[in-house]
Amino acid sequence: MECSCTVYCDLDSDIDYHCKPFIKNDSHKSPRERDCDECREVIAPGEPHFCETYRSYPELELDRYRRCSDCTQIATVFFNDYFIGEIWESLKDAILDGEIGVSESCLVGLSKNNMERVCEIIERLWRHQEDDDAE
Repeated sequence: MECSCTVYCDLDSDIDYHCKPFIKNDSHKSPRERDCDECREVIAPGEPHFCETYRSYPELELDRYRRCSDCTQIATVFFNDYFIGEIWESLKDAILDGEIGVSESCLVGLSKNNMERVCEIIERLWRHQEDDDAE
């Protein structure tokens, strides 16, 4: 089965979203507790996570965006680009709206936690389709 599991976000269509240029992208371990800007889960001290530092426009303020390892994996597997803080919602919408198909090849490389979350979204789609068929 050919993989069709990439969500395409048209970032240029949102005039208020201008967060580039990136100043620094890196993966590191934080000395203290942080929150993931995607799933809002706690990133424990010493746990690896991804951090992007960028200058936002038009304010030109320096901002940091942190993603836990699970959300980083979802961003890498499913997205060409995305709106910060909306990875899970965008993925759910893309699956439920039929914009993407999630193949086995996309699922097998996911962490257990991510596989469960993605499969839960797919099962929600199936339940919705079953309800439509019953009517």
